[in-house]
Amino acid sequence: MGLVTTYFKKNRGLAVAIVSSGNSVGGAVYPVIVRQLLPKIGFAWTIRVVGFVNVVLLGLCLAFLRPRLPPRKSGPLVEWKAFTEAPYVCVLLGMSFVFGGLFFSYYYLASFGRDILHMSYSDSLTLLIIFNGAGVPVRLATGYIADRFLGPLNAMVPLLFINALFAFCWIAVRSQAGMYVFATFYGFSAGAFQCLMPTVVTSLNNDLQRNGIRMGMAFSLFSFAGLAGPPIGGALLTTNGGGRGGYLVAQLCLGVLTAVGASLMCAARVYKAGWSLKVKC
Repeated sequence: MGLVTTYFKKNRGLAVAIVSSGNSVGGAVYPVIVRQLLPKIGFAWTIRVVGFVNVVLLGLCLAFLRPRLPPRKSGPLVEWKAFTEAPYVCVLLGMSFVFGGLFFSYYYLASFGRDILHMSYSDSLTLLIIFNGAGVPVRLATGYIADRFLGPLNAMVPLLFINALFAFCWIAVRSQAGMYVFATFYGFSAGAFQCLMPTVVTSLNNDLQRNGIRMGMAFSLFSFAGLAGPPIGGALLTTNGGGRGGYLVAQLCLGVLTAVGASLMCAARVYKAGWSLKVKC
């Protein structure tokens, strides 16, 4: 992601959206691979096949990617000065809250369908396919709109609040049909804001030579949040009597985390450009 952002300025959001749409495509394709292969060749060879697919695809990436800027000859592993910049800190904290909640939904969307709505294993995997696949067209549209009209940070803030609203809507799902609808719309909103994340981080940095280190710092922190979210959410499922009561606590936590993250991203936008809605940033 950091490499792609250095090649574009005017159409940076769309370029990153095209690249990041691979996340949604992979998220839709891999469940299909696993669902088809697991009963036929077993767990071990299914994982090997997934690994072989990754080797081929990543090999193509390594063969064609070229750095635009020369690598730094020296410099720290962590740019501590970045933590004195309020917009950057707000983005780090805000998106950490968001990803902590979001990855709970990635892990437990299908299990909610099986455990609470009594969906079959195959149908529950279909939820993941819909959830990830819905993000592909939305990512492309969001990247274009951010470049052409709003700017990445201006586009990110309302999308996060919309995502928080959809997260709370999960509480109201009572049927399998409703779950399919929820997976579609929640996938729309989740895909839309995720494609903007690299562009937002880059927009806060005036020196592209430092873009790699700042991007690495940001996504390192996000990864810890993403790792912590699912096990914490899993622990919450055992509270409030378990079952739907446990999911209620976890769903409330998901919505609150996303809303807090959206508020911090709003603060980042205010720190960077003030309260005027006419400023593109």
